[in-house]
Amino acid sequence: FSFDNPATPLNLQTYPYELTRKIRSAIGEPSSILDIGANIGQFSRTASYLWPSTVIDTFEPNPAAYAFLERNTADIAGIRRYNYAIGAEGTADFFYEKGRTGTGSFVESNVAALRSTE
Repeated sequence: FSFDNPATPLNLQTYPYELTRKIRSAIGEPSSILDIGANIGQFSRTASYLWPSTVIDTFEPNPAAYAFLERNTADIAGIRRYNYAIGAEGTADFFYEKGRTGTGSFVESNVAALRSTE
């Protein structure tokens, strides 16, 4: 699995447990899943393991995160990837700053706030 941030593996240690314990028991096996804001594919990859017959449509607008998403899910036929944002047209302009995939470069003010602390 390829990561965009060295801290990501530590942040995801309990992720499979949370999905199995909290979500799988509540919903059973879905026929399809929408992963909106798929990031680097951690949810989709885990969900495809838990529900192997489920079709997962992933949407990730950030080009850097999408490259990781493609790499991390390329070997799973049930995962379809789309390099698009989902939302009402005209409600927000997409903003991207290279190197900010882990800290959310979707909203320019978020990045501006991070810059002020660096």
